Amino acid sequence: MSKKHRLNQITWAIGLGLCAQSVSLFAAQNDVDVAQEIEEVVAVGTRLQGSAAAVVEERKNQAFVADILGSEQLARTGDSDAASALRRVTGLTLVDGKFIYVRGLGERYSSARLNGAYIPSPDLTRNVIPLDIFPASIISSMAVQKAYSPNMPAAFGGGNIDIRTKAAPSEFTAGVEVGVGYNTAASDGFTYNRKESGLPDALSSAITQYRGDFGIGNIVKRDGLVDGDTTRAEQATAINNELLKSLPLGYELKEDSLDPQYNIKAHYGDSFSESYFGGKLGFMLSGAYKNEWDFEDRFSSVISQDLKNEDGKIDCTTALNTADDVANSCFNTVKNAQVTTENER
Repeated sequence: MSKKHRLNQITWAIGLGLCAQSVSLFAAQNDVDVAQEIEEVVAVGTRLQGSAAAVVEERKNQAFVADILGSEQLARTGDSDAASALRRVTGLTLVDGKFIYVRGLGERYSSARLNGAYIPSPDLTRNVIPLDIFPASIISSMAVQKAYSPNMPAAFGGGNIDIRTKAAPSEFTAGVEVGVGYNTAASDGFTYNRKESGLPDALSSAITQYRGDFGIGNIVKRDGLVDGDTTRAEQATAINNELLKSLPLGYELKEDSLDPQYNIKAHYGDSFSESYFGGKLGFMLSGAYKNEWDFEDRFSSVISQDLKNEDGKIDCTTALNTADDVANSCFNTVKNAQVTTENER
């Protein structure tokens, strides 16, 4: 009896253990079933690249010292274009309201990029970009770097400006800015009838073909001229003369009241969903136009020599070694003023 009772206790213990394990497995299975019944949760966030926090974070992660302007800062200052905003950066100088020089150096040592790509100058005679053509409404941020780094272009000198444009807008956006000015020193001027560009078609196409260089050597190189009945130099000279003859000769000058100065800037952007790829497309357009009159006073200096006074005696000196020699010099400076009015459009 004692042995049988002991076996019954062992049997009960094994049975209770199996029941406990079954309950645990059943509870775990129920937990799995409950976890599988939870719906999918998707978290979507937007990174604001031009925000103040993003600008501070980028400045901290820069390997080289750089000044960064974000879209929030541009909105607070109220600057209408990139040139006006960059003049607030230490070490940058605004010239003619559109050119930016870094550290006081000229255009030779300053360069600009748009989204990391080098921007060629629209002026064939200058190596500087008029930054007033970029409205502030399309700028996400601007980085000004004054120290060279491996990711800078080879033309880097005194500094580089990288303009980053905004991505496709999430909603419709548009804006127009109009400015009017008046130059009291140039209310009247001399004008003449001409085309809007001021250049004949032949000369306009030649500027593109010869890259603005009408030298004999460049014409020979661009056209691939070879010696024949006439030499290459004579052929290039004939081409140069034809371009000269294409200039209009029948000018009729007249005095007229000048139009007021004005400028117009506009931008337009929108985005829409497309079903083919299941994505979103957007665009941003901007443009600017400016009419400006400049008034300049030009002085030409003529050096004359008068060795004799009224009595026919020489009472001046031709030596310029000391300050007294300069004061008693026989050389006199005569200034002739020439007033011109120019139109910059």
